[in-house]
Amino acid sequence: MRFSNRLALCLALSFHLLFCAGASAEVLKLKYQFETTIEQAPKPVVIESKGESTDKKSTDKSEGIKQKPTEYRKEESTVTLGDGHFYVESKDDSVLYDFRNQRVSEFDAISKNYEQHSLFVYCGFKDLEIRNRAMLSDVLEKVGMGDTKSSVFDPFDVACELGMIMPDKPENPGIVLDERQDGDLLMFSYEGKIIAEALLGEKLEDSYGPMMEKVLLYRTSLHPYVREQILAKKRFVKFLSYQFRAAMRKYDVKISLMEKSREGSEPDYFQGYRLAFDKGSPLYTVQQKVMLDDRPVSLPTRDAAFGEAQKLVNQHRLTDAFLTVTEYNLTTGDRAEEDSGEIISEVKEDPEFKIISACLEPTSKKDAEKALEDLQGIKTAGLGKGYMLEIFKANIADSLGLDASKMFLAALAHNPHLTGVYNDLGKHYYSRYDSMSAWNSWDLARKVCPGYPMLDSVVKLESRLKRLHPEYF
Repeated sequence: MRFSNRLALCLALSFHLLFCAGASAEVLKLKYQFETTIEQAPKPVVIESKGESTDKKSTDKSEGIKQKPTEYRKEESTVTLGDGHFYVESKDDSVLYDFRNQRVSEFDAISKNYEQHSLFVYCGFKDLEIRNRAMLSDVLEKVGMGDTKSSVFDPFDVACELGMIMPDKPENPGIVLDERQDGDLLMFSYEGKIIAEALLGEKLEDSYGPMMEKVLLYRTSLHPYVREQILAKKRFVKFLSYQFRAAMRKYDVKISLMEKSREGSEPDYFQGYRLAFDKGSPLYTVQQKVMLDDRPVSLPTRDAAFGEAQKLVNQHRLTDAFLTVTEYNLTTGDRAEEDSGEIISEVKEDPEFKIISACLEPTSKKDAEKALEDLQGIKTAGLGKGYMLEIFKANIADSLGLDASKMFLAALAHNPHLTGVYNDLGKHYYSRYDSMSAWNSWDLARKVCPGYPMLDSVVKLESRLKRLHPEYF
């Protein structure tokens, strides 16, 4: 399915209006109490052995193991199940999951700000991470190294932590998980130990089933098989407990249903809140410039861009002429091959252009390293479009596995409408498991130029995630 709902990808104001227009049906409110106990795994403490050289250490279990204290959390949240969305309200903050517009809005009750991002952030990260775990697990099994039954690789714990089944693992999902029911009590076991219990209540109406599935998926860490079996009963869950391991910790979670009620309509969740962005995000500055303006971005025209380039040629500013054409291409997605070819033919003998063009497509690591060095040697002080060189450097640095984000961002600081740079920056972030920054970059690209051709790769990624993990959408 092609991800084509443009309203979900423009400013939060448009999203706000669309959401409010369809939020009048009866909703179900459920008040829960969450209790979480987290046990830290013991770690060896290095202790210097008495009477010996300080370069000799002892990790004897009798004195070298330090157990961190158990952490206990208790909180209450009210979950509102609506038509195509659910809303979780806690003491200081709340979250709206809107599946029709594929957006998530996070509300801060203290600052009265809300942030918004793509629903794909969660599934995108988990899909990437679980494939990485499966690959590493296979490698370790083949070479006979590591404990593939640790929480990092154990198929049960991974499925709980990430909400997905590890691919190509024949023991998943139900073969090793046993289910037993005693009256209204469901019990699930893994390797002979009870890992989840659910006390069932009254019947759950079919109309609320889809959103209850999303609540269990997004707000708990249940194994997918356990989640599916609980949902199949089509009943309220009055009490739920489950255990799993993740990141060297053991989690014991208890969820109690305290109250439930029905209301004829929902409030305007956005009323009294203003759109804001995470100041700690590397994209904060460009988000402020681009996303807070509800008007469509005014893109340069072909005539204006190539008119400027020709003037620069006439002024013998040949490198700037080339960079102006490149800037137009990266902003609009219009390759304008004939017009671009005319400019290139007039600048091709320029020494700096020769250096740049020789660096654009390195064929080996050695060539890429030299290209990066050559580009860094070009003086930008006399160039009006010198910031465009940061894009070429960034793409080469990315190919070498280096952190290229600062280079991409340096170009965007000069021109926040470089659609192609947002596209490449998003891919760079995603390759480093930063799915939040990745989709924020792609949202910026879509805001600047929704029809940008290279964004098709993002559409394909989102379509693949929907196909493989439809439950998230």
